[in-house]
Amino acid sequence: MKKLNDQLLDLYLSKWGQLRGVLLSFNDIEEEGNENEDPEDKATHPLLIKVNDNFPFAKSKIMFFGQETNTWYDEFTENSSIDRILKGYEEFYLKKGFESYKSPFWYYFKALISRFEDVEFCWNNLLKIGKRSSGIPQCGLINETEKHFKVIMDEINILKPSLLLFFTGPTYDQYIKRFIGEYKIKEVEGFYMNEFCEIIFVDNPDIKAYRTYHPQYLNRIKKKRERENKQNITNQIYSIIEDQVCNE
Repeated sequence: MKKLNDQLLDLYLSKWGQLRGVLLSFNDIEEEGNENEDPEDKATHPLLIKVNDNFPFAKSKIMFFGQETNTWYDEFTENSSIDRILKGYEEFYLKKGFESYKSPFWYYFKALISRFEDVEFCWNNLLKIGKRSSGIPQCGLINETEKHFKVIMDEINILKPSLLLFFTGPTYDQYIKRFIGEYKIKEVEGFYMNEFCEIIFVDNPDIKAYRTYHPQYLNRIKKKRERENKQNITNQIYSIIEDQVCNE
């Protein structure tokens, strides 16, 4: 059987030809009929993931999701290549380049990853193609991604993580449905649905998954109850991972 990274590469190669043309056209502001007029809305590089050599042998494998990539290696151009993008992921995530980042998202995950050194974590994003500036991509780019690069379930099937953690917040639930599949939400005792919930995929009920707030939102909350629940959410995540490790 092919190595996991080779299987991921085959997946990306199968999409690359058409995706490349779509993104170049999307970024050509001068092209007739192109509704994308703001250079900051141009598409950046897709988030192509890979894993380290220990991943296949780990007792527990967890895929965690952020919302979208911001300015991921800048604008997609004629010179963009799969090798370059995968190298960027390797340098940033596998070789821990993210450790120099001060954002709430990566600050949160540095603590999470350091706590569970015997667990292999894979970073992914729900919206796999972002824009040159920060924030959610425009609808046109999200639609093109859905048409030409809907690969998250393929990535899950290749890597077979034992747990999915969505740090995307309730406003991104629509994208879980669009890019992964229909699901039902199950209440977790002690939390409102928007704070923390279990996600059960209709076509893949064996996939264990939970969704909570993005760490940046958790970092902003001011109300006393929400501050208390911030720690409760973190404790709940730790408990779920610990149970997962014990049951593997």
